Amino acid sequence: MLTKDDAADAVRLAVRQAGTYDAETKTGGFNASIILNADELARPENAPIRPFVEKLKKVKAAIDEKCASIGAPPISYSDTLVLAVKLTCRDKWTTIKSEQNGLAADQALSFSAPWPVVLGRVDSSETTSKSLPADDAPVADIKSALASLGKADPSPFAPKPPFWDKPAYLVWCGGAKDEAGEEARFVAADPAFASIKKSYDVSRATVTRTNYEVDFINFITRAFNLGTKIDSTVYLYPIEIRSI
Repeated sequence: MLTKDDAADAVRLAVRQAGTYDAETKTGGFNASIILNADELARPENAPIRPFVEKLKKVKAAIDEKCASIGAPPISYSDTLVLAVKLTCRDKWTTIKSEQNGLAADQALSFSAPWPVVLGRVDSSETTSKSLPADDAPVADIKSALASLGKADPSPFAPKPPFWDKPAYLVWCGGAKDEAGEEARFVAADPAFASIKKSYDVSRATVTRTNYEVDFINFITRAFNLGTKIDSTVYLYPIEIRSI
């Protein structure tokens, strides 16, 4: 149902969902509220991701149907989105490696960076006033919004925020339909992004693309975990034990 062509939408929805986190009240965050709360989805800045939300609902329904057939509980929307990001990005990256280096798909896939996933996220329709800027907002506004995401202490001695320049650049541009164009827009607007782009361009020109992929995985996982509530037992279900 989902392919490499859905990678940008999956990443953008994940980043926007993380962007609802309110660090002061510790509410919102990665809880699928954009999907479950009609008012939140109706916000103008969320318009571009609405078609993907509908597609993700169909994916979840298909997974739930298979789960029901074996007596397993349904998957949460939050976990469905995490898996969607992982699978579509990996499909996208594998295709790039294959085309750049003349590799068969299985060979290209073998160069993939490890991507561990923890499941058990709890969904909620709870919403906050927090939201990231529109896709076409000025780079300065996007940078500022991401820098404040997950940061409750405004003092100059506070720890570095989760989405400082490098993570902000990767996860935001990774969710753009035209990733290269968005990266160029960031560099043109703020020279601080130039060295970041140069470093990742070098990595993406290699066969393994290790630095780029490892950093992207680590940074997008920060989004997956922002405000997340995990129930480690949610997917447990009884199985029938048959005597032999």
